[in-house]
Amino acid sequence: DKDVSYTIKYISEKRVIKGKEITYDAEHAYCNECGEFLFIYEIERKNQIKAFDEYKYLNNLLTSDSVYLK
Repeated sequence: DKDVSYTIKYISEKRVIKGKEITYDAEHAYCNECGEFLFIYEIERKNQIKAFDEYKYLNNLLTSDSVYLK
């Protein structure tokens, strides 16, 4: 377990949410030394939010960006 530098690649992905297939641009980290995929929680969490926001947008629901806390 060591820190390594990585590159972010953007990949169009499909996911089924509540029976509907959606497509979104996911970010994935790849090691600069060996090229292997790296699981980075913060990046994968952001991908999950992107996927659900796309589902919400396509179904006319409030997305994360449309909810503001006062």
